Amino acid sequence: MFDVPLLELGAAHDANRVGGKARGLATMIGRGLPVPPGFVVPVDTFIALAGEAFTESAKLADSGGSADAAARAAETMHGVGLSEEFLDRLTAAWDEIAGSGPVAVRSSAVGEDGAAWSFAGEHDSFLGVTTPDELADALRGCWASLFTKRAIAYRAQSRSRAAPMAVVVQRMLRARSSGVMMSLNPSNGDRSSVVVESVWGLAEPLVSGQASPDRFVLNRITGEVRRRELVPKTTAAVLGTGGSASVAVAPDEIEAASLDESTLSRLHASVPALEACAGGPADAEFAVDDGGLWFVQVRPETYWSQRRTVAAGSSVIESVLATVTKPTEE
Repeated sequence: MFDVPLLELGAAHDANRVGGKARGLATMIGRGLPVPPGFVVPVDTFIALAGEAFTESAKLADSGGSADAAARAAETMHGVGLSEEFLDRLTAAWDEIAGSGPVAVRSSAVGEDGAAWSFAGEHDSFLGVTTPDELADALRGCWASLFTKRAIAYRAQSRSRAAPMAVVVQRMLRARSSGVMMSLNPSNGDRSSVVVESVWGLAEPLVSGQASPDRFVLNRITGEVRRRELVPKTTAAVLGTGGSASVAVAPDEIEAASLDESTLSRLHASVPALEACAGGPADAEFAVDDGGLWFVQVRPETYWSQRRTVAAGSSVIESVLATVTKPTEE
């Protein structure tokens, strides 16, 4: 009998078992924030299925090894065998949350999205997963991303070592618009402002730094839009076959705001709950579809919380991505 569980997302409160990303999602659910339904493949399942491969891979990759060693470590994780019983349970859990519709498969390593080191963007996610084989491959792909060159370099910089990884599987949103919100101003650490950046479609081009977003600066107390900076948005990422695809934005939306006043108001109203989840200033990702506003990630803001200097004019995304390359502690 296979007795290592999958966890309902709302029950994923132990970060040592589910990683930081899953814990953040569970905390948001507990605070009544809207989160797409999902489940977690926890660390104990990772250890049961991939523990030996992980130990071997970590020895290869985290001991100052070569790029070839890192590639061999990742390949070892890609080759982890999954029992038929586990695959059946994985598929049944997917069907329960999405009716065999597309899901997002996202890494949630132990230590990820923490207050000191975020590991933002260091591990892989897979969007638009639509078959049981793709789901199994995406799971192994998340595990293998522990040993990408960027993840290994980040661990070296943070003086940490590879830790077991949980994986989150969530119903995929067909987002009309998406974005990030920080409950302070990343330009100067001003706590009287909330800054929102958004694009049409999925947030993938925004969080990877490939798209210029609309930017809204809100008064933290009243929610009034203090400043609105709209940019031309000629393309958007949408859910396609096997992931995302870039499409042209409708002519009447190129210059239009990617968020309306009602959504901005709901984002502002969510700040206290998000900060309660993060334990202080929060960095959150969200999406808007036909069902309304959804939150897909929350983590502590790490830059101003650690009194780091951010260049004037920094965007939310620049502040988030800066945590990936920040220097080690003096």
